Amino acid sequence: MTDFIYKARNREGRLIEGDSEADDAQAVIADLQQRGFIVLSVNQATRSQGAKITKSNKAATSKKHFHTKAKYDDIIVFGQQLAALIDAGIPLLKTLDMMLGLIDSKKLYDAVSDIRDKVSQGSQLYKAIERHPKIFIKMWVYMIETGESSGQLPQALKEVLKYLETAEGIKRKVVSALTYPALLFTVAGGAMVFFILFIVPIFSNIFKQFDAKLPAMTQMVVTMSYVGKRYAPVVFIIIVAAIFGIRWYLNTPLGRRQRDGVMLNLPIFGLLIRRMTAARFARTLSTLTKSGVPIIQALNISAETAGNIFIEEMLRDAANTVKVGGQMSAALHSHNIFPDMVPQMINVAEEAGNLGFMLDRVTAFYEERVNATVERMTVLFEPIMLVFMGGVVGFLVVSMFLPILTMGLAVK
Repeated sequence: MTDFIYKARNREGRLIEGDSEADDAQAVIADLQQRGFIVLSVNQATRSQGAKITKSNKAATSKKHFHTKAKYDDIIVFGQQLAALIDAGIPLLKTLDMMLGLIDSKKLYDAVSDIRDKVSQGSQLYKAIERHPKIFIKMWVYMIETGESSGQLPQALKEVLKYLETAEGIKRKVVSALTYPALLFTVAGGAMVFFILFIVPIFSNIFKQFDAKLPAMTQMVVTMSYVGKRYAPVVFIIIVAAIFGIRWYLNTPLGRRQRDGVMLNLPIFGLLIRRMTAARFARTLSTLTKSGVPIIQALNISAETAGNIFIEEMLRDAANTVKVGGQMSAALHSHNIFPDMVPQMINVAEEAGNLGFMLDRVTAFYEERVNATVERMTVLFEPIMLVFMGGVVGFLVVSMFLPILTMGLAVK
C-alpha cells in the first residue's frame, strides 16, 4: 500500500485536500469519484509528481510550432479531449497538463496554461475559464459551473460542445450561402471602378475632340471618372474614414440599438435572423434547464448570449416576469420579435409542464426552417446578382456608346 495526497472538489465546489492509502493512484481516483468528488490531482506523498509533469509538458510544448489564433476547431477539439480524459478518470490537473502538449494555437495554449495554474492554486475550473471570454464564450462558464456542482463535468462538457457545434453548423451554412453573392458583388464593384477610372477617360477624350453634347447619363459617368481620377487620394481617405466612423458608431449603445433594430426588420434577412435567434434561444434554454440551471437564471444567461439588444431585453423581461409568478410565453408574445409559434408552443409547454421537450421541438423546427431559408436564398441570389452585374455593366456601356451612336446618326 502507498500513501497518496489528493486535491478534489465536493459537490458544493469546496476544495478538499487529504491523503489516502491505496495500491495505486487509480484506486484513489475511483474512490473519490464514487464519493462524488471532482478529482484535481493525486500524487504520492513522497514526491511532487504534478510539478514534474507540468515542467516536462512546458518544455515539450515550448519547442512546438504554434499558429497565433484560437480557431473554432481548436476550441472544439480541446473540449472533446478534455471531456474524454476526465471521463476516463484522469485527474483534472493531469488532464490539463496533457492538453498543453496537444494544443497548436498559441492563444489557446496561453489560456489553458493560465487555467491550469489557477486550478492548481485551488480555483474552480469554471472560474479559471471565465478569465478568457475571448476564447470561451459564457456557455462554457455556465455549463462547467453546473457540471462541477453536480459532479457531472464530462457530461456538461459534452452538452456545451453539442450546443456549439450545432450553432456553428447553422452559422457556416448562412456564411456559405452569402459567400458567392458577396464574391459576385465584389467582382462587379471592381469591374465598375476599373471601367470608370481607366476606360471612361479614353471615351471622354474622344468626346472632347468632337465637341459632342453628352446625354445626362454619360455626363454623370464622365464626372465620376474625373473626380475619381483627380481626387483619388481624397476619395480613398473619405471612404476609409467613413468605414471606421460607421464601425465606431455601430459599437456605441445607440448605434448598436439602431443596427439591431434594422437587422430584425430587413426584407428576407430579417425573417432569417428572427428564426435563427428563436432556434438559438430555444437551444440555449433547453441545454441550460436540462443541466439543472433554474429557469430564471437560464433566461438571463440566454439574454447574455442573444447577440441582439432587443432580444436581450425581451429575455430579461421574461426572466423578471417569471420571477414575479408570470408566464414566460406572455412576455415573449408581448415583444412580438419571435415568430408567433414560439410563444404559443412555450405556452402549451408551461400548461403541460414539459418545457424541456417543447424547447427541443422549437429548436428542431426553426433550425429546419433556417436551413430551408438558406437553401432558397442560395438559389435566388445567383440570378439576382447576375442581373445586377448585367445592369451595371449595361449602364456603363450604353452611357459610353450612346454619344458615339448619336454622332454617327448626325453625320448621316
